[in-house]
Amino acid sequence: MDKAFFVLNNRFSVDASLNMLTNCETGLQTRLEPRLIHILQILAENQGKLVPRELLISKIWNDYGGAEDGLHQGISMLRKALADTGKQVIETVPKKGYVLHAVITGRPTMEKIQSQTQQKSKKKTLVIALSLAVLVVAMLLIFQQRQNSSIGHANQPSTYLSPDSTVSKNLNGKNYRLIVGSSGKIRLLENNLLIADSNLVNYHVLIQELKDKLTAEQDAARH
Repeated sequence: MDKAFFVLNNRFSVDASLNMLTNCETGLQTRLEPRLIHILQILAENQGKLVPRELLISKIWNDYGGAEDGLHQGISMLRKALADTGKQVIETVPKKGYVLHAVITGRPTMEKIQSQTQQKSKKKTLVIALSLAVLVVAMLLIFQQRQNSSIGHANQPSTYLSPDSTVSKNLNGKNYRLIVGSSGKIRLLENNLLIADSNLVNYHVLIQELKDKLTAEQDAARH
């Protein structure tokens, strides 16, 4: 195993010369303390084997008195850097030491990982683009449905309106006349010019006002 550069689980690359840990999937780089890199190197050299605490303390801290706490903190920081929340990559063997459970590979695999990462990025971009396209189409369909609904509502007479009824209103210098035909269909005229059904949605507030006015007039006539 190359002590200066190696990869863990095809995900994290370790460059001891730069004290750098890189997440190959996200590109995130974390500069670690030299002691932490040294711990990781020793664990990687003994992949799958128990590494006694005494060995780590001796090689890294030279049997310094406060090394126990330093080792404990170092392992915790390595787990955090390796996203090892379940303590499955670096296993603690109580009162004995630690075992690294990881696939260790070298630089050629790292190039392969970078290629795979680029492919994943392209796929992710494609998925996002397709999702946006679907969203836009869905919004257009909803808008069209609401527009058609508004037009249909504008053409549907009130149950209180009698056929062949008419009512008018002057607004902004224009005369608007609402006509309820014998079939119950509503027509709206602007200065005696018929407004197309496709444009009625733009007049739905005025149409409702005229319908209310016509209903009130018919109610008054009944009484």
